[in-house]
Amino acid sequence: MKRLVLVSFSVLLIAMATSMAMAQNLTPKPPIPASAQPPTTFPLWPDGAPGALGHEDEDIPTLTYYPALHGVPTAVIVAPGGGYRALAMNHEGWQVAYWLNAVGVSAFVLKYRLGPRYHHPIELGDAQRAIRYVRSHAAEYGIKPDRIGMMGFSAGGHLTSTA
Repeated sequence: MKRLVLVSFSVLLIAMATSMAMAQNLTPKPPIPASAQPPTTFPLWPDGAPGALGHEDEDIPTLTYYPALHGVPTAVIVAPGGGYRALAMNHEGWQVAYWLNAVGVSAFVLKYRLGPRYHHPIELGDAQRAIRYVRSHAAEYGIKPDRIGMMGFSAGGHLTSTA
């Protein structure tokens, strides 16, 4: 019985530490695969985001471009989940972008603004701006403007379906 309680307690501690790291976005970026180009990050709103409550990192939505070295002239905007309180950028952002690159699709990972500072419709505005930006700059990225998709996970999936 003591061994079962100790194992259960250890599993609980590991789960809590993992969820805390995800909530604080402490997961380090994975190494860039040898077959990939380094990503480029830029602000979604160069002149400042509408409704921004400051100039800190959390107030600046961004897109990170992961170019495909070969493949089709298609791109996917990826919206990581996190309950609109955090972003699971590692397993629902960077890793997905590198997988898309491996199958020949360019990716843009969206860092949208989160609660408790920001609420609907701010996140929706960030997602819609990302779609408009990628579509209007498609020629620069070698993408066809009618071959741009969006996918999301959890809250990012909700945001994707709403956008």
